[in-house]
Amino acid sequence: MKTYIKLMPGLPLSSASRNKREMAAAQEAGYRVVAIYYEPDYVPEAELAGVELVPFKMRPLKGKHSILSKWKHIFGEWIRLGRVLHANHPDVISCHNLPNLEVAYIVTRFFLRRPKLIYDSHEFDLYARGVRKEKDRAKRCRKERFLMRRCAFSIMVNDSIADEVQKIHALKQRPVVIRSTPYCWELDEAEIERHRQAVLREFAPQGVTFLAMFHGGLSSGNGIETGIRAVAKIPSAALILMGNSDDEYRRTLEEIAAKCGAAERLRFLPPVPVNEIWKYAGAMDVGIMPIENLCLSYYYTLPNKFFENVQSLTPVICSDLPEMHRLVDEYGIGLICEPENVDDLAQCLERMRTDREFYNSCKQNLLRAKRELCWEREKTVLLDAYRKYLL
Repeated sequence: MKTYIKLMPGLPLSSASRNKREMAAAQEAGYRVVAIYYEPDYVPEAELAGVELVPFKMRPLKGKHSILSKWKHIFGEWIRLGRVLHANHPDVISCHNLPNLEVAYIVTRFFLRRPKLIYDSHEFDLYARGVRKEKDRAKRCRKERFLMRRCAFSIMVNDSIADEVQKIHALKQRPVVIRSTPYCWELDEAEIERHRQAVLREFAPQGVTFLAMFHGGLSSGNGIETGIRAVAKIPSAALILMGNSDDEYRRTLEEIAAKCGAAERLRFLPPVPVNEIWKYAGAMDVGIMPIENLCLSYYYTLPNKFFENVQSLTPVICSDLPEMHRLVDEYGIGLICEPENVDDLAQCLERMRTDREFYNSCKQNLLRAKRELCWEREKTVLLDAYRKYLL
């Protein structure tokens, strides 16, 4: 049996839903699957049954050191990882991001039997929000081009990014597009309704009848501030924010809500496992994603939360960004707004609340979207790539 290694040292498995689905697909393709990750207290889930777990973390070099000492430390860590990889006799190594791909390429140069490499990019890496200097982007571009041309194949999360990357690097082989869709969830309508009623009872003193939710990482750039101000304009609406945030940002959001009169109609919830999101998203009237166009990576975003709302049969209000806009129009499952325009988002919320014919059509259209925008469909593309490029 051939061995497939998912390389993600330093990254937790508990929140790596896309990586777990990829590993399950590799198992289905007949591989022995090994995950190299880091999460000290991780308890293996049923989803990873049969996957061999190898905890590993690159050790940081603390304090001030000479350039020679820094490189000596880096090479030492590469050798340590190389030994772990070599001990598992990989035939294929799927790399979670560009830094992992770089390390895998370097250390496997010394293997007598070199494994095939897969570059699994989860965003538009060259134009990520943190890459601001042109010098840094040019360096990363040269590195990515060099490494992608030495991979069996690469994976991008949507068509726009795949097209851009192929053009930038003049690649003969277009990256394979695997969108970050969840499995086709089975919904328990009674459980959803119980949760919805519990939320409405909590908001009963405020007269709330319409629930909007943003879920995922709570951070600037996601348009959450706009969402709070828009909900404030609709007295019967409330906003639920579900996910992790740092204390300072949460205080900022609470201050905004207080200033615009929505403090009593804003609630924070902790993150939940991916396979439980439907209990919360399904209880909402609408899922909002007013993501701001801060960089090309954001411009081409097609986030997990989009598909998680679809799987929860919840209509969406999304930013006017190409990938989300295309799917909203194609399936007729929501509305498009200008992400930094409070009035525009408020009008979208109000239409969802009052135009029952339109809202019901969105709900009906979500049934088709749910069947088609799921991992069961997306997985077939990945399995085809395994057969085409790895055999």
